[in-house]
Amino acid sequence: MKNKLIAIVFLLLFCSIISPNSLKAETSNRIISLIPSSTEMLFSIGFGREIIAVSNYCNYPSKEIEGLPRIGDQNLNIEKILSLKPTILVDTNGIHKRYEELFQKLKLNYLNLSIKSIEDVPLEASRLAEILGDKTKADDFIKKWNLEISKLTTNNDKKIPSIYMEIWNNPIQAVGGNNIMNSIILAAGGENVLAKQNDYPVINSEILMVANPDIIILAYPDADIESVKKRPGWKIINAVKNNRVFSINQDTIVRPGPRNIEAIREINKFINKVEEK
Repeated sequence: MKNKLIAIVFLLLFCSIISPNSLKAETSNRIISLIPSSTEMLFSIGFGREIIAVSNYCNYPSKEIEGLPRIGDQNLNIEKILSLKPTILVDTNGIHKRYEELFQKLKLNYLNLSIKSIEDVPLEASRLAEILGDKTKADDFIKKWNLEISKLTTNNDKKIPSIYMEIWNNPIQAVGGNNIMNSIILAAGGENVLAKQNDYPVINSEILMVANPDIIILAYPDADIESVKKRPGWKIINAVKNNRVFSINQDTIVRPGPRNIEAIREINKFINKVEEK
């Protein structure tokens, strides 16, 4: 009996010395992602296993986030967030900045990633990894990102086509300047016909007929290309006349982060199709 007690005491001492260090390495972060782009960034740089909850809108990577608690959409479930005892909440471009003062009062650590252009993606990836305790985790992602960008944006003296990108159809809303989508168009080798307008202008047909883009890209769910071609007056637009109206996966272009590379690659293909004709 005495030997058994000694063995139990020794085991408890061993666990108290060894286990906390090993557990700390695996569970030092309890991350809640407040927005899909933050979730995608966290997985891309190797912190996916430390995510304990995500937003209602998060859908990628689908298998990895399946079963994770959901903490809301535009309106956050603060009670649920508190119950999960996170060490950090990760946002992007201040989507939930209105909660920042409340987070401070509740002693919740709030981090906002600022990604306004494709150049910001690797910079914010590195900053996020450093804040989470291991800056080197982002190294592989950054190397691959920079390599792919250099391949897709190589100057080859080709004609730069004008592009109109639509993000909603009722009312008709487009991509203006000073946002990640405008940056993606430029990186892919195009020129945004509405770059001088505000971020996401609501436009009419007359504006687009004057702009007369070479390519039209529809970036919203269930976009009907044929319906767009039949809009009053649009048949005189170069993109419609030459059958250069395309659709793209909305998530890859509206979410600032890792999958923007997919959007650049896709738009680059649209441009190449135009050049082949």
